[in-house]
Amino acid sequence: MQQKTRENQLELTNLEQGTSYTFRVRAFNACGGSPTSDPLTEKTTTNGPGRIPEVTTNIDGCFLMMKWSQPDDGGSRIFDYKIQM
Repeated sequence: MQQKTRENQLELTNLEQGTSYTFRVRAFNACGGSPTSDPLTEKTTTNGPGRIPEVTTNIDGCFLMMKWSQPDDGGSRIFDYKIQM
């Protein structure tokens, strides 16, 4: 698989959990391409986030404010929370 970018960074999403990926980078200009960088191998995490450590609520009439402490992310950025009622 090859990805192209005009920036000196790239964000990849939807990688498989617990999978190793090896990356190499080359730069290109009008005269051609650079030598390939040294390979870099990274393995994605297999851990989901930890349990929410603390949830607090404040109710005032028909209004409820809910706050919680951020759990351990398990090695991967938390991108969403879901609240069940």
